Amino acid sequence: MNEKIYRGLDGVCIDTTKLSKVDGLNGQLIYLGYNVDELVQCNFEEITYLFLYKRLPNKDELKNFENEVKQSYDIPEDILEYIKSSAKKTIPWASCEHAYQCYQLV
Repeated sequence: MNEKIYRGLDGVCIDTTKLSKVDGLNGQLIYLGYNVDELVQCNFEEITYLFLYKRLPNKDELKNFENEVKQSYDIPEDILEYIKSSAKKTIPWASCEHAYQCYQLV
């Protein structure tokens, strides 16, 4: 048995992906062709758009996408009231988790 032993994770490949590339020698992390140093300037919607459509949006596309995403931000008033009232009595995260489960039923 002539198997090479790797120390740490150097040389170990778990899986491959087309979404990202790690260039350890040059200290670069690249997502879909964009260096992570550029992407830190992007907002949540821009990054989401990038992963959905494999490119960054232009201004009009971003505005339309943000409007589309914001429509899903609305939380029904009864769910908000539940979070506010139960968070005082239980662990806040548990209240949010239960509220999310209730929201799925709406």
